[in-house]
Amino acid sequence: MTAARSAALCRVGIETAGHYHRPLVEYLVAGRVEVVELNPAAVKAARGQQPRARQKTDERDLAAIADLLIRGAGRPPQQRTSAVPEQAAWVAHRRRKVDMGRRLGQQIHAQPDLVFPGLGACIGDIFDTRSGG
Repeated sequence: MTAARSAALCRVGIETAGHYHRPLVEYLVAGRVEVVELNPAAVKAARGQQPRARQKTDERDLAAIADLLIRGAGRPPQQRTSAVPEQAAWVAHRRRKVDMGRRLGQQIHAQPDLVFPGLGACIGDIFDTRSGG
C-alpha cells in the first residue's frame, strides 16, 4: 500500500507555443496550480546543454523545461481578456459582409453585360450613388 503524500507546491512549466498553450494554462490556473510560461528560445538553449542537443524529442524538451524550472526561469502567465478575440470576430464578420456586398455589386454589373454587351458600363455609375447603391 502506498502512503498518500501532499505536495507543498506544484509548479508547472509550459513552453509558449503560439496560442496553443493558452487553454492548458487557463485550465491549470483555474485548478490552483502555479504555472510558469517559458520562452521557446530558453527551452532550446537549455536543450543545447544536453548531450546530443541537435536531436529534438519530447523527452529532451521535458528535461530542458525541468532544468529551467529548477533554475527558477520563466514568468507568470499573462492575463488575457476576451476583448481581443471578440474584436477580431467582429472585424472578420464586417469583412465578410463588405466582401459579400462587393461581390453582389459585381454580379449586378455583370448580368446586363451578358444580355446586352456594353450596357453594364452605362448603368455602372448608378450603383455608385446613394440612391442606386
